[in-house]
Amino acid sequence: MKKILLGVIFCCLWSVNLFAQVDRFTGIPEVYTGEKHLYRIWFNTPLKEDAKYVIRTGKFGTFSDSSDTARVVNVAKGKMYYEFWVTWGNTATTNAKITAYKNGGAPTSAKTYTVKIMEKSVNPPVDPPVSPSKKITGNKTIDSGSDNMYSFHVYSGHQVEWFYDTELLEEIDNPIHDHRSITLRPKYGATTSVTRNIIAQEYVRGELAKSDTISIKINLNIPNSPKFNLLSSVSNNSIICNNSTVSYTLTNLVSNNIKINWQGQNLSLVSGQDTSNAIFKGSGNGVGKVKATVSYNGQTFEMENSDVWVGAPSSSITIIGFESASKKLNPSTTYTFMGQEHSSINTYNWTVKGSATLESVHTGGRAADVHTNYVPYGTSTSFSLGLSLSNQCGTTGTIWRTGILDRTSSGGGSIEDPDNSIERLESGVMDKLRPATSQSSTPVSIKVYNLNTGSLVYQKKNVVNFNIQSTELNDGIYIVETTDSEGNKTSEKVFKKR
Repeated sequence: MKKILLGVIFCCLWSVNLFAQVDRFTGIPEVYTGEKHLYRIWFNTPLKEDAKYVIRTGKFGTFSDSSDTARVVNVAKGKMYYEFWVTWGNTATTNAKITAYKNGGAPTSAKTYTVKIMEKSVNPPVDPPVSPSKKITGNKTIDSGSDNMYSFHVYSGHQVEWFYDTELLEEIDNPIHDHRSITLRPKYGATTSVTRNIIAQEYVRGELAKSDTISIKINLNIPNSPKFNLLSSVSNNSIICNNSTVSYTLTNLVSNNIKINWQGQNLSLVSGQDTSNAIFKGSGNGVGKVKATVSYNGQTFEMENSDVWVGAPSSSITIIGFESASKKLNPSTTYTFMGQEHSSINTYNWTVKGSATLESVHTGGRAADVHTNYVPYGTSTSFSLGLSLSNQCGTTGTIWRTGILDRTSSGGGSIEDPDNSIERLESGVMDKLRPATSQSSTPVSIKVYNLNTGSLVYQKKNVVNFNIQSTELNDGIYIVETTDSEGNKTSEKVFKKR
C-alpha cells in the first residue's frame, strides 16, 4: 500500500514539475455586476510544449463567449500567458474567484485570483471622460539583439490591451504587472529594416473605448556571432558512466519561434528535442559531444559542447619512457616511468613482474619508480611492467611492456649508461642521480615536474642543450620529460644541487 501511495505521489509531482506553472493573474480586481472584463494567467516560464490548463470562473461569473464556468484551454508552446474574457453575474460579493491549474494536476495546486463585485446602482458613478488622445510613448526606432529591450507606455486609467507583430516582436514579462506598459524585444529575423505598428486599445467596462497606434522602425540585422551559449550541467572534463544523465541548456535565445535539433556522440538524447533544454544519457565510450543546431528564418547556427568523458578511461594511453613493447635496460638501476595524462583517468594501476620491483608510486599515481634486479655477468633476464587505468565507470585492459636485462657478451653489457652515471638506488639508499643535463643535436621540448607534488614547475621548447643547474629551481629531485620532434617522449629522475 505504501509503495502504491508513493508511486501516486511521485507521478503527481512529476506531472506538476514537467510543465510551466501558473504564476499569477492580471486583470481588473474590482468590477460592477453584469460587467465583462479581460483577464490573463501568466506562467513562470515559456511553455516548452503545447499544454492544457483548467480555468474556473466560480459561481459568480462565466466565460463571456458562453455560459461555462469552467473549461480546459489549449496553450501553445512558447507562450508566457493566456487571456480570456469573464462576464460577472448580478450578485455583489467580495469573494468571487478565478482559479487556474495544469490539466491533470491537483486542484490544490491551483492559483487563485480574488475579484470584488460591486452592486451597480440605479445611477452608477460616471466614469472619467476618455480624453481624445492617449498617445503611446516609446522609441520610434529599435534594434534586434538578445540584450535590447524597449518599453512603451500609454497614459490611461482603464484596462489597456496591447497588439503587435508577434513574428517580429516578443513580450518580456512586465515586473510591475502594469497593463499600461509593455516591454518588447525584437526577434532575429531578415537582415532588413521594417516598419510595424504597436497598438494600445483602451477598454471601459469591458467595451472598446479608444485605440492608439505608434509606428516604429525595427532594425533586424542578425549579428555575425549570435550570443547563443551551449552549457552543460557538469563542469569541464567531468566523467559520466553509461546510462547516467547530463543536461544541456541553450541560453540567450532571442525567440521562441525557432527550431532546435540536438545530436550526441557517445550520448543518447533522452528528452528535450526542439526545446532549449535537453537531457542526454551516456551510451558509449569516449568524448561525450553534444551538438545543437538552431534554425530560424533561413539562418542556421551550430554549437558544440565536449565537457564530458563517457565510460571507462581511454585505452590509447602510452607509458612515457617505455613507449615500445620491449626495451633493453640496465640491471641494478632505478627508472621512473610515467602514465600519459588524460581527463578520463582517476587512477593509475602499476604492476611489475619478474626481475624488477616497484619501489614507489608518486606524482598523483601517474609516475612509478621501478628498480631492476642485479644480473650476474654473462647472463640475461627480463621483467614485465604493466599499467591499467581506472575511473568510476571501469578499468581498461593492462598495457604491458618488457624490460630486457642482458649482461651477456652478445647483449652489449650496460645499455643506456656506459659511464655508469645514471640514477641508481641501492637498498633504498640514494647512491647516484644524474645531474640533469640534456644534450641533443636537434631541438627538443623539456618539461620538469616536482617529484613530490607532480606539478609542472618548468617547461621550455626548442632546447638543444639543457642543464637543470642553469634554472632557478630550488635544490631537489625532479622528473625531466623530453619530447623530440617526432613526438617521442623519455623521462628520468634527476637532481639539482648548487
